[in-house]
Amino acid sequence: MFNKNNIGWFAHPQFMDRAKVFEKKYQMINCIMGDEPAFRKQKVNGRYGDHCLFCGKNFPEVSFNNGPHLLSRMVGSKLYSNFECDDCNTRFSKLETDLSSYLGLGRSMTGLHGERKVPGFPGIGIEAKSFTFKGKKMSVIHKEDAERNIETGETKLKYGKPSYTPANVYRLLVKWGLAILPNDEVRLNYKKTLFFLRNDKVLKGSHISVYRYPLTVTMPLHAYIFKKKKTSDKVPTHAVSFNFDNFIITLPLLLHNDDMDFYDGTIDMPLAPPYFIGGNDMGPLMATTTIEDLSSPVKLRNEPEEMTMQFNKSDLEKGSMYNPLTGEESSGYNPVGSKYMIATEHGVSFTKEELKELVTVIEEKFAE
Repeated sequence: MFNKNNIGWFAHPQFMDRAKVFEKKYQMINCIMGDEPAFRKQKVNGRYGDHCLFCGKNFPEVSFNNGPHLLSRMVGSKLYSNFECDDCNTRFSKLETDLSSYLGLGRSMTGLHGERKVPGFPGIGIEAKSFTFKGKKMSVIHKEDAERNIETGETKLKYGKPSYTPANVYRLLVKWGLAILPNDEVRLNYKKTLFFLRNDKVLKGSHISVYRYPLTVTMPLHAYIFKKKKTSDKVPTHAVSFNFDNFIITLPLLLHNDDMDFYDGTIDMPLAPPYFIGGNDMGPLMATTTIEDLSSPVKLRNEPEEMTMQFNKSDLEKGSMYNPLTGEESSGYNPVGSKYMIATEHGVSFTKEELKELVTVIEEKFAE
């Protein structure tokens, strides 16, 4: 069980230099895990709350019947809040479509290893559909022009993301950040941030850092809160980090009352490394890092993205090919010309009879 009185935080060994710089300015003050008792689902007198943190309205002016998730269910949240009214819950939920498009195709792969329903993905030049066949979860990707390198075992998928608005993604992430801070802290010191959430204004400095791990990584959702060590440091008071699936997304929380004197100047924000509680076994796994500006209120259309899947070359050479329609078999594996790629949980196998039936099911699914 995680002991908050003795928080242990461990940086990924790939980013120790980055950790040294970040830890000169910040310290971890809290970690929100998936079994956090303070955020379990509990109804109080038929309602979830009386005062909304985000709009400031009280019951009965607004209702509290929906039992909103503390963080979005789409990233695996099983935690709930009692301080978000139904109107705000509806408004913030509309931003989740933008977040889903922003995160891209990877969620259709990493979602195979969790309890929640595996999402599909209606990309441009690619499509993924997820379903259960013979009790086995799978995600099927339809991509006829994938780039495959037989020598290295790599398969590259290039596609366009569905349309999304970067500012909407940022607004939802800021909402998550405020939700995991103590309510009194938010009401007292983040009034300007709450005002930003209630409006369609662009917020200067809407940057996030993103670590993307290979699709084999499936982290359960958990979040970290960092606070600067010295109030005199000209960096945002709080930063938050969200770990889920193969993503780690970190952002400073802007517009704290104590930060307004230097907000219009240059902020030298240190980049947080990936952190893990109690150590981890991800040392050999490499992550890519990007710094992304999500301030634009203009909808992005067909944003290009590339996903690379790495297969062990020797495994491919040991494999065999089977055509379930003709019954033809051959040694080795050459994916050139494939129409569909099927991803399943580890250890799943199919009989030849099941494969023949599966081909029919897949064709029917993508014809819908």
